[in-house]
Order: sequence, then C-alpha cells, then structure tokens
Amino acid sequence: MTSRFTLDAEYIQGGQGLWLLTHWRAANNSTALLILPPFAEEMNCCRRVFATLATMLVTTDTAATSGKGIDCFLPDFYGTGDSEGDFHNISLQQWRQDVLSFLPQLAGYQQVHVLGCRFGAALLLDWLSDIRQILPFGQVMLWQPQLDARRFWQQLQRLQQFGEPGGQADASAANTATIPAETLYVAGYEIPLSLQSEALALNSQLPADVSQLYWFESTLSGQLSPASLKLQQNHPELLMQALNGQPYWLSQEPVDNQALLDATVAVLRGFAAKSSPTSKAKSVTPAITRSIATVITANITAPQIIPLQLCGKQSLGIYLAAASDLLIVMVNGGAQTKAGSHRMQQQLAWHWQQAGFASLRFDFPGFGDAEGSAGDFIDHARYLTALPAELQRVFGKRRPVVLFGLCDGATAALLASHVLQPDALLLLNPWCRLQQNHARTMLKFYYLQRLVSKEFWQKLLTGRLKLTTSIASLQRFLQASAAEHHFDQQTTEKLAEPDSKPHGLPALSPDQAVLQAIERWQSMSVPVHLTLSSADLTAAECAELLKRADLQHLREQADCLEIAGANHTLSGEGHLAVLMQASVNFLRRLAA
Repeated sequence: MTSRFTLDAEYIQGGQGLWLLTHWRAANNSTALLILPPFAEEMNCCRRVFATLATMLVTTDTAATSGKGIDCFLPDFYGTGDSEGDFHNISLQQWRQDVLSFLPQLAGYQQVHVLGCRFGAALLLDWLSDIRQILPFGQVMLWQPQLDARRFWQQLQRLQQFGEPGGQADASAANTATIPAETLYVAGYEIPLSLQSEALALNSQLPADVSQLYWFESTLSGQLSPASLKLQQNHPELLMQALNGQPYWLSQEPVDNQALLDATVAVLRGFAAKSSPTSKAKSVTPAITRSIATVITANITAPQIIPLQLCGKQSLGIYLAAASDLLIVMVNGGAQTKAGSHRMQQQLAWHWQQAGFASLRFDFPGFGDAEGSAGDFIDHARYLTALPAELQRVFGKRRPVVLFGLCDGATAALLASHVLQPDALLLLNPWCRLQQNHARTMLKFYYLQRLVSKEFWQKLLTGRLKLTTSIASLQRFLQASAAEHHFDQQTTEKLAEPDSKPHGLPALSPDQAVLQAIERWQSMSVPVHLTLSSADLTAAECAELLKRADLQHLREQADCLEIAGANHTLSGEGHLAVLMQASVNFLRRLAA
C-alpha cells in the first residue's frame, strides 16, 4: 500500500522580502530533506528532478520501507523562482540569512538531510557548519557540484559574450529598458556584479569529515570527470559515484535521470532504516492549515498559494490579487514551470498586479512541482477544462477571465476555450506548426537567412559545411511546401467525432489540434492581443499561417504587436518590458 502525500507551499518573510518554500509532506514522517537549488536557468531545468525525488521520498510503500518516508523542502531564494524581488538584487548573504532563520522550524524532525545541486552545492558547503548547529543533522548529498567560484563566474561572462540573440551583445535591438552598469545581463537574467565577490568569498571546501557526504555525478559515459577523480584521490574516504545520465541541469525538457534518483533514494532510505532514534519526533505541523477563503482575503498585495486539483493531480497555483475583478490565468508553454523561463511569468504577474490586475499561474501535471506524468499541449488543454470548477471552488463566483499563453500554452488555451469561456486572450508566439506551414516558414525564415549569413559562407568556403546534408534537407522542405494543406473534409469529420477522452476533447494528432485551435479562435468574438517575436521561428510560423486568405481576419482583428529582435521567450534586454506595457494598455481598455 502506498501512502498519499500533500504538496503545499508558503511564502516566508525574509530580510529583503517574501521567498517561497515548497514542501512535500506525508503523515508522521520523522525525517526531512532540505534541497538547495542551482543558479538561474539551471534552477528551472532541475525543478522537475527535485519534484520527482521529493515524490519518491515522501511516498511510503509500507512493505518496502516500514512506513518511513522523508518530507522534502525546496526554497526559491529571494529574487529567484516564484519568490519576490528582482534578480539584479540577489545577495548570497541574504539567502544564507533567510534559510538559517527558517531552519529552527525543522528542528522537530529526528534527522534532516541536505542536498545541494550545482551552485547550490557550493552554498551548502559554505553554510554547513551553521546548519549543523541548528538541525539534527543527517546526510549531505552533492549533485553535480559546481564548487569553483572563479570558473562559475567565467561561465556567466562567456554566456554574456556569446549568448543567444537578444542578449547583451544584441542590446541595440532593445530601446525600452536600461540595465545598470553594475549588472551582467545573461539569457534574460540581470545578474549583479556584486555576486562575483560574494561567490569568491564562499568557503566551498569539503569538510574534514566526509564520512556522511555523498557526491553524485551524472555523465553520458557513466565515468567520473578527471577533476573528480583527482579529488577522490585526495579524499579516498569520500563517497563519490558516477551514474549514467544526461545533463538534467541544462535541459528544460524531461531527461532520463532515474539512476541518480534511485541512488539518492537508496542512500537516504538506507540511512533512515539504520537509524534507531531513542526519542519520539516532535510534531512538525505545516504552516498552511487555513481555509482557501481565508487565504484569498488575508492580504491583497501578498502572493497566495492556492492548492489545485487538475483531473485528480495535485498542483500549486500562485495567486496575486488586485483591485480589478479581472483574472489573468497564465498557461505554461512546453516544459516551463509557473515561474517561466528567466522568470518571465513571475515578472509579468507582478507587473500586472502593480497595474491593478490579478493573476493565477500554476504547473501542469508532470511539470514543475505538480503530480503526474508529462504530457503535450493537447493533454494540457484537457487539464485546462478542469480549471473552471477549481476557480469556482476557490473564488466562489465566476470571474471575468483573460487567458495568457506562450507557444503551445497559447494553443492549449485556444483548444480549451469552449470550456473556459474567456473574456479575452493574450497570445504570445502561438504554436501553429503544420507540416506545410512549417516547410514554407523554414524556407523563408531559416534557409533564406542562411544564404545572407556570413557564418554560412565561412563554413561553406572552409569545408566545415556538410553540403549534401543541407541540400537534402532543403529538398525535403521544398517538397513539403509544395503540398496542399487545408481544412479538408476528412479533418472536419475527425474533429466532429464524439469525444474519445474525457473533459471535452477528442483524440487529436498535433496537426489536428492546431487546426481545431484555429477553428476555436475563429469562433470567438472576444478581444485578442497577439504578440510575435521577430527573431523566433514559432512566431514566424504563426505569422505565415495567418497570411492565408481564410485566416487573415484573425490578425487584422487582433491587437497585434511585433517585437523587433526578440526571441521566443523575450529574454533579450528590454523585450519583456515591451510586452508588459502593451498588455497593461490592452487590459485597461478591456476593463474600461
């Protein structure tokens, strides 16, 4: 028999502002794990790995573990994730003070283990002596530790110099925001230069006693890196293990890291099985035991946690209240979490609240902190059809709703619009990929741009370009582009079939889902704000599709904004600010 657990979170007042603590709990657990996450976008990439680990640890199979689970706690440091603050105001000293101030609340556990991942491992080693003075200490786990602060900072500088289009190297494309001179702008994050001195001041040396320290590396070869082998020679008592696995800290999409998870669970549960505490653990009560009605009326300015059930799967909503009754429901695209890439959704939500508009953002099952297995945007649309009942339960009334969606989140919102009945739509780079449409867009957006690219001709002239492969690829796109693709009778009949899955959506292929989303868009008469990034293939595919004679009216009737030089997630300097201002103007007209 497997026990159920509770997924919850709370905002804690820190030295600079509110920071978020997410926790996974089961009844009567006497052991806990505190996870210190990586830095910047690596934190987003690792989110699902942490959630999966927490679910494995907190879920107790009574036959295998004698009912001993391990509760898990994951902080979003101030200025990161879903916490308050701006990234350029982050301070490692403040993070340390916030976490250490909270730790006495975990002292009721018999054992508290600590896991540090990547840069979080450097923080863990620096804070280790203080943590040991506060908690009944257990095991120390290091995942892919990034302990060399000088190298860490050099990597950030290289990302700034050679980063993606829209970064600081292409700052001329942005004219709406000014980044302070003391800030390093990397992949959508404004990193304060003061972080360099703070990072270099960290004491990330291994402790003298490493008998309870486990070092796990995931590599494609399953072998330790040369640097780790050298470290192991200097510390032969260090429990260091290489595991087959992909670089999960670099991928937004789920990757195979089961070996790492299994090894970590085995160590922690094995340690718990060997422990024979002489005293009963104190009661460790979750801080959030109030009703939802109390939550949504307590403080109109503070972020509030709303537990959600999406088709039986636990998820957490973050609600920002505002004076207007209008509610913006934010729909994730792809593998994004409720914070969004480079905190895009978090920053939008806070900006909208300051302008007087409430918002709700959440994780889809299988992503971020939510329960379940990962699905595609069609599955997300099915989960969205469960949302009206949850909104009714939370707010006790029907509120006017604006749907915001990025990429296939926008397409999922359109697919579920017949159930959600939105009062308006905010669409950012909607996913409109169809076979023929994709081929035409690739010819225009990719191949023609390559012909005028200096890099293309350098590769061609130096023999570094695989010309036969490129020609074969081009021929495939030319053939696909010539094929006729339209709303044919077969597609119409397929979409008219009775639902083969619950929640009001039939079984659809990706192409059919895009077509149905477009049909739903055509059938609605609500205001639409469409934002397209000029340097993004997905946006180009949407623009290409809307050039069709039968679809041109969708773009003509929408408030359409094209952001010059912007990439898919508006991570370039000033690009998100353009959307912020335009969306607020749209919402104000809607409210009026």
